[in-house]
Amino acid sequence: MKRFSNDDKGYRAWLADHPDGFVLNVRSVPNPEYVVLHRAGCGSISSEAQAPAAFTGRAYRKICATTVAELKLAAKTEGRRDGTFSKRCGICKP
Repeated sequence: MKRFSNDDKGYRAWLADHPDGFVLNVRSVPNPEYVVLHRAGCGSISSEAQAPAAFTGRAYRKICATTVAELKLAAKTEGRRDGTFSKRCGICKP
C-alpha cells in the first residue's frame, strides 16, 4: 500500500506501474464520509487533462494498493470503522 499527498508525479508513476491496482480517493483531512474506491485506470482519478496538484494536492490524497482488501484496512484509518468505502466509483465500477 502506498499513500500520496502533494505528489502527483509519484502517484502517476504508481498508476503506470500498477494498471490493475486500486485507489482510494480521500480528503486531505480524513473524512469518513469521503472514502471513494476506484480502479487505477479510472479516468476520473488519472486524466492527463487535470491541472498540476489536482490528484494529490489541494483537498485530496490518494491511497493505492494492488488489492481491495488492503484498501479496506486503509479505510479504517480514514475513519470507516468497519473498513467499508463511502462509495464505489460509478464510472470504473471497482
